[in-house]
Amino acid sequence: MKSSTDSKDVQNGQNIIMTANDDAFQARKEFALRCLNEIVVGSISGAIGKVVEFPFDTMKVRLQYSRSLPVPLFSSTFDCIQKTYTREGLYRGFYKGLFAPMIGASFEISTLFFGYKLGQDLINMYNDDDIDHELKIGGKIIAGGFAGILTSCVLTPIELVKVKYQVENLKNADVKRSMNPVVLIKSIIHQEGLRGMWKGWLMTAYKECGGGAAWFGLYETVLKKYKEMAKASPDFDASKPLELKSWQIMSAGGLAGIGYHCLMFPVDTVKNIIQSNDGPRIHVKDVIKNVYSKGGLRAFYSGFGVTVFKTIPSSGILFFSHEELKKYIKFV
Repeated sequence: MKSSTDSKDVQNGQNIIMTANDDAFQARKEFALRCLNEIVVGSISGAIGKVVEFPFDTMKVRLQYSRSLPVPLFSSTFDCIQKTYTREGLYRGFYKGLFAPMIGASFEISTLFFGYKLGQDLINMYNDDDIDHELKIGGKIIAGGFAGILTSCVLTPIELVKVKYQVENLKNADVKRSMNPVVLIKSIIHQEGLRGMWKGWLMTAYKECGGGAAWFGLYETVLKKYKEMAKASPDFDASKPLELKSWQIMSAGGLAGIGYHCLMFPVDTVKNIIQSNDGPRIHVKDVIKNVYSKGGLRAFYSGFGVTVFKTIPSSGILFFSHEELKKYIKFV
């Protein structure tokens, strides 16, 4: 017959196991809700940012495509804008195909912010730190690069469809007739198989890895400087939570966008030419040689001016909307 002490030990052991299981369940639940929070907030802010930047992005892609032709279609950014508006009008010329990229941007930015949070969590787990431990800038840069690689898997087919839409009117004499996204996707799969939807993935991965590292790294660095300046101010109240001003968040986001494109724009040029090509697959080295032969290093930055012009407001608004939405959308 078991003693009362043995029974108590068994009961205590069962209680410990149940408590551990409950803690593990709560930890998994909290992690899942954190991920969901990043996905929802990222989706909304991504759609907002895309509406702002899309017309500028269209001009950038057209300028890059123009540079790949034996005789460029446009002599400058202004020439591209003028000819596009004259020939196609405002909506068809600048906003054609917006809906699909806007949905795509929701997937892209949600994956990017989810990957960034996941990257930070993995680094903290590797270092045996608390999951909410604030990483140094170096750790955040690594997390940003990880987020970029993860995002490239989702982004490549979205970018492929977007790029083909943005240059379609340059190839089609009848600008009033165009394929809808479903027909375009079916056409790509029919011609190249499902693998064709990931045409240009390697260049996208390069671009997003380096770009993600620069984007998040610069954003966090600028925010850190703003926080240091605020704490050094004689008006700083340590008893209250530190909140940055709207213009500080937007300027940090704008500078992050500039850093992203300054670093990765040549890669983006090569990627867009590969994805806009309707013929047989072309190799990266052949594209690089072709672009360089037409204008040297400067040719890789065709459309850079309009891109920087659009990235300041779009990236600033994206980060600002993300930070604001996090205050109201909380699953944890």
